[in-house]
Amino acid sequence: MTLFPQVPFAVDETHLSFAARLAATHIQDRMAPFLCDLGIKPVKFARGERSSVEALCAHAAVPAEEVLANTPVTVSKGTYSLRGEIISADLMSNPKTKFCPACLLSDDTAGLPLSQARRGRLSWLLRPVRTCARHGIGLESRSPMAWNDPHHEMGVVVPERGEALETMALAAPQRPVSSLQHYVVARLEGAQGPQWLDSQTLEQAVRSTELLGALLEFGSARSVSEFTEEEWERAGSVGFEFTSLGELGIREALYQVQREFRATGRQPRHRNVFGRLYEALCSKRTAKDMGDIKRIVREHIFDTVAVSAGEPVLGESLGERRLHTVSSLAKKAGLNPKTLTNVLMAKGLVTPDNPSGVFEAHAGEKVAASMSRLVHVKSLPKTLNSSRPQADGLMDERILKQISTGEAGAPGRTQKAVDARDIENLLASLDTCSNPVARVPSGMVSVAKAAEKAKLPGVDIVHLILGGFLGNVVRDASTWGVAAIHVDPDEVRQTVRDTLVGVSPSQAAGRMGFPVQTVWALLDDEESGVLPSTRVHGPNGKHSFWRLEISDLDRFRAAYLKSGDIANRSGVPRDRVEKDLRRYRVQPVLPRSRIGLDLYQDNDLPLSLRSPRDSMVA
Repeated sequence: MTLFPQVPFAVDETHLSFAARLAATHIQDRMAPFLCDLGIKPVKFARGERSSVEALCAHAAVPAEEVLANTPVTVSKGTYSLRGEIISADLMSNPKTKFCPACLLSDDTAGLPLSQARRGRLSWLLRPVRTCARHGIGLESRSPMAWNDPHHEMGVVVPERGEALETMALAAPQRPVSSLQHYVVARLEGAQGPQWLDSQTLEQAVRSTELLGALLEFGSARSVSEFTEEEWERAGSVGFEFTSLGELGIREALYQVQREFRATGRQPRHRNVFGRLYEALCSKRTAKDMGDIKRIVREHIFDTVAVSAGEPVLGESLGERRLHTVSSLAKKAGLNPKTLTNVLMAKGLVTPDNPSGVFEAHAGEKVAASMSRLVHVKSLPKTLNSSRPQADGLMDERILKQISTGEAGAPGRTQKAVDARDIENLLASLDTCSNPVARVPSGMVSVAKAAEKAKLPGVDIVHLILGGFLGNVVRDASTWGVAAIHVDPDEVRQTVRDTLVGVSPSQAAGRMGFPVQTVWALLDDEESGVLPSTRVHGPNGKHSFWRLEISDLDRFRAAYLKSGDIANRSGVPRDRVEKDLRRYRVQPVLPRSRIGLDLYQDNDLPLSLRSPRDSMVA
């Protein structure tokens, strides 16, 4: 039996909406009795069973595939299939009915009888659709007339007409459609979207986006059960900015969350930091697969948080720790956390502005192991069998690198130490570069004596030995260390004339009135390019060192001023100079944080502190 008059199917309506309009047209009643009259069971039709939908379409003389495309088909309890997407009831607006009052008002004025005109749009069935794309207002929501009424009949659920609908439309919040809503609707229409989102199921894409956006927009402490529809809309828009960029975007969002959480000072446990997103990912109350975001969050935690080996994170654990904090490494190595912090800072693994940060576990454990081998500076001459000036020179020239331990109450040199392994390597290198002899040949002298004869620091001779510049170096077999090394003073003098142009970094520091660490900072900072230097490579390819021209040092000191330089030049006490610098907000060109002291340039100084020549020009 073909129904007459025919009612055309609207491409944006659901199968339930179409059936309700047919019922209003042909029996002026509701959907259920109409379907029964046609021998179609309402429950099966509401569930989207294909045979039931096809039967109605045959009676209505409309193509069944058009209606089936807009029919959510019940696959199992709480699970639906819609246009090839498997979605759960959580993604549907059921049991509530959503509608746009402006759209219904437009339907009512279309010239058809009221119940025949009103259409339930397919998009209104979806929870992420919260805004009418046509009118730019928030959708209204109504509970069913009865708890078991699944039909969403617009003429029944929304009894308002005319002016009442117009009032509702005017009162509805105005807002643009969220990026997430655009994506959901476009995806159901078959459009291609961002790659990562398209690789997830529709429900995974929506949940990942909304939960990430909720975390970013409202913080980790807010319960999602308290969210309004407008807040979910905001969460979806914010989250989409990041999930649409895939894993890189999601990771950037997680970094942002961690940065903001760090400022709170709270204990950075995973649940505290990542809130409801983390809870949803590790929840055992649901069997839902959250998709790839679970892997991304887990890997992000492994890459940014000091997770111990074997500690479970979202269902997996590390076989080997990737990161440490000072606390975790100190506990593992049995070290004092304050001492360890200072050493790690000296090694560049943690920074003064974030001493509680994480660092690569293997590198940190190497530092911790080296601390058990530390030789304090005060013991260095004995360990090297050298003089104190020789030991200091080796550290000043970075042949031996100092480690700052910063032990409480330790004065002067005892706050510095050297790794015993570095000492062993130096002594082994000296042995390799020298020939052992039972008796030192006539005319050959110790490093200290050769330095005295050549009028240069002993460490310069050590550079020449380690670099392979000297061909005649012997080692007294009756002793050891630096004291055992002997050289030909004539060869030293000749090699110095040919090789050692300018001065060493430690000599440069003395000439410039800077700490030697400042000179090294200027040499290390290749970006600044303010202190020209030359790196000399030894012929054996195993050692190199730096030299600086005196003219370059003098130019640098003329261009860059310490506060003491300004005070001496102007005859003003240094504390007053520094007070004026702060008052005029003069920023150092090279700050203490970068090179160990503040350096200024005349052009940046107030007139009262400039050199007389610059003041006249100004």
